Amino acid sequence: MEEKGSCKVSVIIPYVDEKIYIDDCLDSLEDQTCRDFEAVVVCDHSGREALDRLKGKKVSYPLTILEIGSSRTGVAAARNDGLRRSRGEYILFLDCDDYLEKTALAELLQCAAGDSALIRCGVRETWYGRAVYYDNGEELDARNNESASVQREDREWSVLGWMIRRDYLTERGCTFDESYRYYTDLPFVAELLAGQGKSVATEKILYLKRRRNDPVQLPSLSQIPDETGRIREMLRAYRRMKELLRGEEEKQLDHGFICYFARHIAPWFVTAEGTEAEEVHGEFSECCRLLSKETVERASSHNRKLIRYASRHGAAQIAGRLRRAEMWRTLGRVIRSRAAAKKYLYRKVFSHMKLREDTIVFESFLGRSYSDSPRALFEYLSRHYPGRYKHIWILNEKRKLPFPAKCIPRYSFRYFYYVARAKYFIFNNRQSRDFVKRDGMVFLETWHGTPLKKLALDLGEVMASAPLTKRDVYRHACEWDYLIAPNQFSADIFRRCFLYQGVLLKTGYPRNDMLYLEESGRRKKVDAVRQELGIPEDRKVILYAPTWRDDEYYAPAKHSFCLQMDLKKMRDGLGSEYVLLLRTHYYVAEKLDLSEYSGFLYDVSGYPDIAELYLISDLLITDYSSVFFDYANLRRPMLFFTYDLEKYRDILRGFYMDMEEELPGPMLFTTEEIIASVENLDQIQAEYEEKYNIFYNKYCGWEDGRASQRVVDAVFGREQESAE
Repeated sequence: MEEKGSCKVSVIIPYVDEKIYIDDCLDSLEDQTCRDFEAVVVCDHSGREALDRLKGKKVSYPLTILEIGSSRTGVAAARNDGLRRSRGEYILFLDCDDYLEKTALAELLQCAAGDSALIRCGVRETWYGRAVYYDNGEELDARNNESASVQREDREWSVLGWMIRRDYLTERGCTFDESYRYYTDLPFVAELLAGQGKSVATEKILYLKRRRNDPVQLPSLSQIPDETGRIREMLRAYRRMKELLRGEEEKQLDHGFICYFARHIAPWFVTAEGTEAEEVHGEFSECCRLLSKETVERASSHNRKLIRYASRHGAAQIAGRLRRAEMWRTLGRVIRSRAAAKKYLYRKVFSHMKLREDTIVFESFLGRSYSDSPRALFEYLSRHYPGRYKHIWILNEKRKLPFPAKCIPRYSFRYFYYVARAKYFIFNNRQSRDFVKRDGMVFLETWHGTPLKKLALDLGEVMASAPLTKRDVYRHACEWDYLIAPNQFSADIFRRCFLYQGVLLKTGYPRNDMLYLEESGRRKKVDAVRQELGIPEDRKVILYAPTWRDDEYYAPAKHSFCLQMDLKKMRDGLGSEYVLLLRTHYYVAEKLDLSEYSGFLYDVSGYPDIAELYLISDLLITDYSSVFFDYANLRRPMLFFTYDLEKYRDILRGFYMDMEEELPGPMLFTTEEIIASVENLDQIQAEYEEKYNIFYNKYCGWEDGRASQRVVDAVFGREQESAE
């Protein structure tokens, strides 16, 4: 082995088994403009598969893979082992889920000119991996209000973003205290600062701290549910740091501690119980005696009053004060805001009233339409069990329904009243965050399609929703009593992507029962829909139903849509024989101005139920939407306009199936290809006949027009048996 100091920088990376992150981390080193460095990855009981994968990673720089001994574990132990085995003149610690800008090492070394012992750069938090971040991640982070240089009290003392001269570490005898789990960095950084080594800094963002969006399956240390352990460790770290620091660093430490108390410790007392609360309060009181009066005086008014009160009172009194303060804040919100008043009544009044055993609440696409499987189940129940149940439909727009039901808008007073009291809920999306499932309630989740795109906990990046959507999806799925699967392919995916443990109904989708109407009923429905839309009798119908893009949105569930199809060419090439129906996804918020193509193009994005549009269509054009799984029940031709295939597959979402192998129609990339394919449909149908049959048997084999009956028998029949 070469002697210490035989390379300029050693990058030390602790690693467990976060394989979805480590490639970005190591690839960011591959791209460094400075090449005089080594990487040392220290595996913390990662398992043989993870070790073999790391050792098989092809890189152009020196890469050492180490394993921690069986008796030790944690970030501190991994970093200490990395320090012992590394040989660089400078040390930089890099977490395995983070990555560096391309010029990071070069610019830090440039700052290190002279006798600087500590060199620090700017650190920015992001929810995204390198590909998305460099494409549009900064903009996405800004929308989520999660971007900016790291300034939280536990990050001010982080070693991340620091490059440290090795001989300074040796001189100080600095190592990581392996008894710490959550706040390993704090006493270590205090040791560094206490040595009064020359420090320089650049404000330039060179270190990207990636936040984890899956706290269910792959939580970071800060996401592990152990608030008590974190608080006690912080109190211990504070006492140790007070022994080491003086001057401005000590004032900064005290300020950070006061902020940490207000944000974490004080609220913890509200939920803590018994001797544990008193023990923590005793440790906190020791820390309070170490606070400088000057720093307390300079704290914000709220924090100053709170820390003074807490230093003179016990845990129960602190909890009582915070409860009273929250009560007054809640009262203020209720008085000022109708929305707050509704939620208050829901939690404090309606949710304590008796459940209505005969009431069913239906919701489709967040109250936007009367459609999908909730509609099919409502109509089946109304026909076969008239008068047995009281039906409540969540609909944001007034609509006359074919059977008796109350229609109420989402988030109205009546909405909160009924969702608090109804026994049954039938919906095709996730339930509202405001929902509190009471004992005795029954949730039937119908979902809304066979998944082609990665879903829920199977997603890598989460761009279209709140960053912690995976956490929310898991919490919601834990409340579902029943979940419908349209085929075995979906059943397997739903179990995994939702971590679903409830009853999985392998029934087919009730919404597709309409596609199996007898010929007379189908003809009647088709004539009625065509007449309602004003489609000429002599024109065939093309339905274009694209999905949304994760990176094109104004806000969560409010997406923009950029139409890539050349409508003028479509009209000129096909307008004498066809009309085109455009059906954008319900997430798309904007309305497109399509008046120029009147007579050829019909915007049916607001049409209540897409199943009726399937019935009148002679041809479907889509991309990555699940609509083609349903449309295949009709055995009619399909074309796939996949102009952004590589980006959608490799960056935005990823797929569960190999589209090139399985799709029952051609993948097209230009408007000219679409027109040519429509003009040669007979040839395409013949070419894809075998694939279509295989596709139909795999994804539509459970569909026969009786899915609603099977679901109602399973859910309501079982509930009746339970009641008896």
